[in-house]
Amino acid sequence: MNFYFKEFLLLSYFVCYLSSGMAQKNEPALSGKDLQTLEQQASSYFSLEKYSLAEPLYYKLDSVKPNTPDYGYKLGVCYIYNNKEDKALPIFEAGLKKAALYPKALLYYTARAYHLNHRFDEAIKYYERYKGFVNKEGDKNKITIIANLNRQIEMCRNGKELIKNPLPLEVFNLGPEINSPYPDYGPVVTADEEQVIFTSNRPNTTGGQKTEDGIFFEDIYISKKTANGWTTAVQMPELNTTGHDASKGINPNGEKMIIYRYGKDKLLSSASGDLYLSEQKNGNWQKAERMADKINSPGWEPSASLPDDDRIMYFVSNRQGGFGGTDIYSIKKLPNGEWAEPWNLGPVINTPYDEDSPFISPDGKTLYFSSTGHRSMGGYDIFIARFDETKKQWSSPENVGYPISTAQDDLYFSWSADGSRIYFSSVRPGGYGDKDIYYASIKKNNNSVLILKGKILDAKDQKPLEAIIRISDPETNETVTNVTTNSTTGKYLAVLQTGKKYRITFESANFHIITENIDLSGSNYSTELEKNIILEKY
Repeated sequence: MNFYFKEFLLLSYFVCYLSSGMAQKNEPALSGKDLQTLEQQASSYFSLEKYSLAEPLYYKLDSVKPNTPDYGYKLGVCYIYNNKEDKALPIFEAGLKKAALYPKALLYYTARAYHLNHRFDEAIKYYERYKGFVNKEGDKNKITIIANLNRQIEMCRNGKELIKNPLPLEVFNLGPEINSPYPDYGPVVTADEEQVIFTSNRPNTTGGQKTEDGIFFEDIYISKKTANGWTTAVQMPELNTTGHDASKGINPNGEKMIIYRYGKDKLLSSASGDLYLSEQKNGNWQKAERMADKINSPGWEPSASLPDDDRIMYFVSNRQGGFGGTDIYSIKKLPNGEWAEPWNLGPVINTPYDEDSPFISPDGKTLYFSSTGHRSMGGYDIFIARFDETKKQWSSPENVGYPISTAQDDLYFSWSADGSRIYFSSVRPGGYGDKDIYYASIKKNNNSVLILKGKILDAKDQKPLEAIIRISDPETNETVTNVTTNSTTGKYLAVLQTGKKYRITFESANFHIITENIDLSGSNYSTELEKNIILEKY
């Protein structure tokens, strides 16, 4: 395999950061032996694609011996894979002036740098130049390389069109209480938006372990909204293990959460990533239990969306029988509590590329997800598809648009219950380091959902009660959803679709039942309705 092809294949984005301080430009010169040792170590990391470890070494080498083509070029490549494309671009632009001293892959990485900086015309120019070199070279893998280059060019053209018509919104960083110099991503937000739970690769990771690339293992963190803003994020020791633990989905009431865990089977010596479920009882998150085998396969299940009624779940898997890469599946819970067979959402949603991060709206009719296929402008973009009840099929996915979707990877996100705000992770100028968590508000013309919330209290002492809120259709008696109160606070939360009527039954053991009817068939409701209920004992 020749050098330029090997480098081209390094297309996956690494969630990396610089874990050690960089050398300063005024450091004393290294001895010849020390320089040779440093160069050998840097080259070893680079050839193993461990760019987070190679970067500080090439930075030091470039500081000691500036204008050395090999050092500068490889430092730029590390920057590309370490989410620092703004630093890579000037290195490659300078290299183009002395192109004969650099490998031909310089053309490809220059194109990548322009692409990630949203300079699409220049990116296309250098993708085309690299494609010409590949054609001329006649490599046996030429067909695969050309196909991938054409896909990159297609994404640049998509980007040009999407940026012409940006969404009328601003993107805001959630701030230093949540974000850090390390990767912060995977926000899951309760329907009332009072708490955000997310994943981070920080040095205080439980167990203190690192990946082979020098990245700290994933842990789960939580921050709560107060009148003064978000609280400083803290780890959730009840959910974190010495392995990788990542937040993936939470039900609207904040009582159940899906967690992703990655580890190796000691008997089979194979790695797998599975989905786990934790429930909150008496204010405490319980031990996460691995979900059923119909959800977790021998393959990889990296993410899922958890609705409020548990009757249907959407998850991602690379199991056999898909359309390529990772696909989105749905699975229904049977009346006996068992899971039915999973169902691939089909070629309208899934592509030969990767789909990930599904998020289903409370009414079950709108699916948000990330994909490297469809009309992506680069890497993973966020798409939206709607379910047609008449045709019983999903609409063709549409890119949600710029500046939510960018040329970087845009995934790991959570929407507010009414679909008016999105919380997501991204690499953007002005961030705190690597991936940060952001939010954006989207103007909506009408309220399609209403958040019903409140407290259930004991009439005698006003103490919170553990209760069930059963919501049904008053005409058909069909169950819409059932939610439970937080056993510590007595709070409950349910998301209801407007335009309908509901029967709400409040139940707690040894207490009189209260039933109320709510008419949401009009159009004058706000996004929230609070109902505090007092129950009396028999």
